[in-house]
This record gives sequence, C-alpha cells and structure tokens, in this order.
Amino acid sequence: MIYWGEVPGRDEKWKEITKQSLDDPRSWDIEYELKFIGGEYRLLKDSVVDRISKRIVDNQIKPEHISIKDWKIDMFDYPKFDHVYVIGGDVADGVGGDFSVIKVFDVTNIVGENGIKEVASFRSDNISPTQLSYLFAKLGYMYNTAPIIMEYNDVGTSTLKYLEEIYEYENIYHDKPTRCGVRSTNKVKRLACANFKILLENSNIEINDKILSNEIEHFIKIKTANGYTYRGEKDYHDDAIISAIWALYLISYSKVNDYFEVSEFVEVDGEIIPKNLQNYHIDTDENLNNSKKLDNIYNKLYEDGNESDKNIQSFYDDSALENAVKNLNFSDDSLILI
Repeated sequence: MIYWGEVPGRDEKWKEITKQSLDDPRSWDIEYELKFIGGEYRLLKDSVVDRISKRIVDNQIKPEHISIKDWKIDMFDYPKFDHVYVIGGDVADGVGGDFSVIKVFDVTNIVGENGIKEVASFRSDNISPTQLSYLFAKLGYMYNTAPIIMEYNDVGTSTLKYLEEIYEYENIYHDKPTRCGVRSTNKVKRLACANFKILLENSNIEINDKILSNEIEHFIKIKTANGYTYRGEKDYHDDAIISAIWALYLISYSKVNDYFEVSEFVEVDGEIIPKNLQNYHIDTDENLNNSKKLDNIYNKLYEDGNESDKNIQSFYDDSALENAVKNLNFSDDSLILI
C-alpha cells in the first residue's frame, strides 16, 4: 500500500476533493492515510495518538538517565514524597528479540489540568527475568513502594517469584490471594485495554517516551476465533504499551481502592474514574532501609553479573529460596545504596 502523498500529482487540493467524495469519512484513513489496515483498528482515537506524538516532538521531551547497577533508567520526573505511583511491566527471556520493560506513572491527579504522567521507563532485551525483579523492586522503593503488576504467564513467573520471595517486595498485584501477578486471559486483557483507552481519552495524560508513543500508534484490535484481542501491528513491538496498560489497570474502578485512598470519583463520558489519589501510608525510613537491603541481597546473589549457584539453586525450589534468604547476613558496612 502507498501513502497518498507519495503519488505524483496528489496535493492538498486533491486530498480535500477526494475526502469530500467519500461516503464514509473513515474511508480516507483506511485507504489513503494507512492508519487502519483491513479489520484491524487502533485501540485509541487518532486524535489522541496524534496529540501524544505531537507533544513529545513539540516539547522536545528527552529523559535524564540514571544508572542502577549496569542498567540505564530513563527518568522524566524524580520521586516526590507526597505523590502516588503505579508500576507495570512486561517480561522477556533476556536473550534478544522481545524486550523486558518497566513503566512508572504518577497517578496522583487523574482528571484535571495536571493528569497522569509517565515518570520513568526501562527497556532491555538482554536482562534476565530474575535480574529484572531487582529493578522492579528498586524502582518500587524509589517511588514510594508503588504497587507493581505484571503477567505471571511465561517468564514473568520467575520475576514475580524473585520479587516476592527473595526481595520480599510486598506491594505486588495478586489476582488470587495465593498467587501474585495477573493472568492475561483475553477477557482480562480486554478489560485492561478498555481502562487504558478510557484514561487516555478522558484525562490530560503525559506520555513522555518516544518508544511508548510509537507502540501506541501501532497497537491494534485483532479478530480471533473467540472474539478479538489487542496486540502490536505486524513487525512492531508492544512490550512498552502492555507495561503501561497493566500499570494503569491498577487505578481502574474495580482495583484502585485496594491500593490507594480515592478522594473522589467522577463521571467522564459515562465512565466512572478516580479524580485524585493519596497513599494510605508511606514510611520513607522504611523505604530507604528496604532499598539498602535490596542492594545487599542482589550483591550476594550475583557474582560478576551471573547468578550465584552457591546462593540459589532454582527459583522454583521454595526451600532453596528460603535458605538463600536466611544465608544473607546484613551489616551496615555492606549495605549499598545507589
């Protein structure tokens, strides 16, 4: 398919005449702008997608970079004590191809002039799922022990296992009392995508990452044997947008009260969404101590960037996990903070 502007002789005048001749205005987008392909449609309205990408370009938004161990974190806003954050992620196997992604959002204000804001991002195709758990916990403590959510399907299981049992991070989403993480069935994924759509189309959200903006543009609805689902368009990744979708799922109407104090709910275009959020409790001293212990555990578990067989045999072996933690001796001299 060829973009209309690439054809000789087609100018803005031709565009206007052609658009007026079409019975369905949406046909222009499908046939000439190439924004929709066959039966596959974007999750978000064109106006929202365009607004997100235009804002990044117009404001020349670029992240600051901080290093946590050997990994670079893109920072768009530093943690604030009185702000509310959520963290979502998507886990890959760390051997190239797909990316592991962490997204952090400030959700203190949802409706109003100062809305949801993307504040930090991580993306890598060579970090192991178990090492990724350390970054989840580190960013979690940095951002006021924010709740963390990711799929427990596939390789996400090992990340969640480490996060909960080795690093003892407590604020993890559980879809069942005895199981942390979310099972991404078609039904749950559709609900999470619907929530993401409601929030992005009805709040003044700030998406700051170019990669996320690009994935939003190419995240489409696909027909399946059982209805439909959402995923990245062919040849496009969707790791970043999936991470963002899960993060904001934590502030959906049915979930938000489990994690935050809601000052008020408001109705926007027939949808009920929280207006402002507050943390139930934040202890900065406890966060600092937990962050220090986190570094010490990581240093004990890894030798030269590789997992230490001496300290942990298998993340599927509960007794190995328990013994690994017991064998870690904490001392003030050995605690390391970035």
